[in-house]
Amino acid sequence: MLPDKLSNLNSSPICQENISDFNGNISLNHTQKENKNLIPTISKMVLTQQLNLVPNNPLDKIRSLSGVQPPKFSFKGGEVTFLTRIKNAHLDDIHGLIKLGHDSIVSGSKDSTVRIWNVQDRSHEEIGPGKRGYASWITSLANLDDNHFAFGSRDGYLTIVDRTGDVLSSLKSSRTASSNSGCKERNEERINCISAPSSDDIPSYLYVGKPQYLEIYDRTKQTFVRSIKAHIKDWVYAILPFNAQKVVVAVGSQLELWKMGNTSHSCDVLIPRLNFSEKSPYKPFITHLCPLKDQPGTMAVAYFDGDFKIYSMESQTEKTFSDAHKGRIWSCLSFDANLLMTSADDKMVCLWDLRMKKTIAKITQFPGRVSSLLGLDERMFATASCPDDVFTSQNKAEIQFFDLRKV
Repeated sequence: MLPDKLSNLNSSPICQENISDFNGNISLNHTQKENKNLIPTISKMVLTQQLNLVPNNPLDKIRSLSGVQPPKFSFKGGEVTFLTRIKNAHLDDIHGLIKLGHDSIVSGSKDSTVRIWNVQDRSHEEIGPGKRGYASWITSLANLDDNHFAFGSRDGYLTIVDRTGDVLSSLKSSRTASSNSGCKERNEERINCISAPSSDDIPSYLYVGKPQYLEIYDRTKQTFVRSIKAHIKDWVYAILPFNAQKVVVAVGSQLELWKMGNTSHSCDVLIPRLNFSEKSPYKPFITHLCPLKDQPGTMAVAYFDGDFKIYSMESQTEKTFSDAHKGRIWSCLSFDANLLMTSADDKMVCLWDLRMKKTIAKITQFPGRVSSLLGLDERMFATASCPDDVFTSQNKAEIQFFDLRKV
């Protein structure tokens, strides 16, 4: 049985999306089609700009079109803008971007919708819109293989979807945070993160992080098979499974290594719980875990207070990087062993050389917080950003595409 927000969708019109190219052209081609009995409303739209390199001097053209200066790199006095962008990609914050195969990306948002964007043939498909409101936020996304992905919502549903938009399964997780957990009632069932072992070609198990609990979902049986209490109050914010037996888990501000058995697990503390600092209005909870490319067992650990650490499981050492972001870091992206990108509440993306422990470039002037980063290949990446005043702003969340070689 599908949850109400997926089984009882209506055919209300989709919001007006704009895909802007550098000539100011906007092309919309909406069609409606029935997708079996699962998702009655799927829209398609044609993009007008493929992901080619930017023209020699695109800034003046873009300024004249929008009246707003686009995001730019600040590096040795130069400016480089995005290759192209998807304006009004969602009505509210984008909580995740993932890659699906070689030609598609998926975005999930607080507006309760998931959209599958096909970059190469310039089209997209949409799941939704479903019910609006706090309960139906899309709170997490995870790639499972080239043809399948999973998303979680604030009301505790884990949903498996294929690349055509068909919902293969949807099940509410089995645990609800207790009344003494300290979290708001509307967050008691919230799925914070979903992850699968990277060593599996087609993972059988998914790890799901929630307030107080880590749950394990069996894709073959299409059910939750195990629930583990992680803390009496703290949330499981991020999970990085190396295999079915070894899983790194972020619980509040503490980083832990869980060694999984059939019926029990042991826990080693990698980074102890941090104390509240007066320099930031946020408690230093962990927001994101990012494995570094070409460095097995080494990861970036991002925090609410604007800092991040590089932790090596082999040497059991950590290095702290500070003084770049003024707000919560939401996402990290590793290009190689020494090049890392971070995005944050402060409307900024920073590019770091980890050998020098400092930023070597910044992208500034986004419309609002930069909530997601996604690597597309060795040179291209995408960002997601949304204005802070999204309810009054004419412009909503957008996805931008960049070329690292232009930094």
